[in-house]
Amino acid sequence: MDPDSVDASVGHPVYPIVIASMSFGSQSEPAFRAYAEAAKAINILCINGEGGEIQDMYGNYRKWRGQQVASGRFGVSAEMLNSSYVAEIKIGQGAKPGEGGHLPGKKVSEKVAAARNATPGTDLISPSNNHDLYSIEDLAELIDELKTVNPDLRVSVKVP
Repeated sequence: MDPDSVDASVGHPVYPIVIASMSFGSQSEPAFRAYAEAAKAINILCINGEGGEIQDMYGNYRKWRGQQVASGRFGVSAEMLNSSYVAEIKIGQGAKPGEGGHLPGKKVSEKVAAARNATPGTDLISPSNNHDLYSIEDLAELIDELKTVNPDLRVSVKVP
């Protein structure tokens, strides 16, 4: 898509356009890469869901890429945070309130496992809430920890 062909007069262009959080593993690698490329091509933000980044993508999309920090902390690393424009702290699971996340082992390939710092073929379970966040002070501490790793990182909080 040619960025010049996008009609920005429609809607409210003062608001950012964001491709919502979807993780590698829950979606295929071609789709995962296509979202990152699309965000770069039309200069919008694409947030990766919980699950880390594909190794060869680190740093290639910094201006257009956000990373999710969720209850399982899958894939969260200094390298990930330093290759991102924004970190999204996911407070809860909006699609399945109270259930948390589950990536079946059959979807945990070598590449998905590497992105998530996990073992291939293993079911990956994310708790329904962050067991280290029980107060606004806890949230402030997590934000401070993320910004200690990358002082330029913008931090958003996703509340279901």
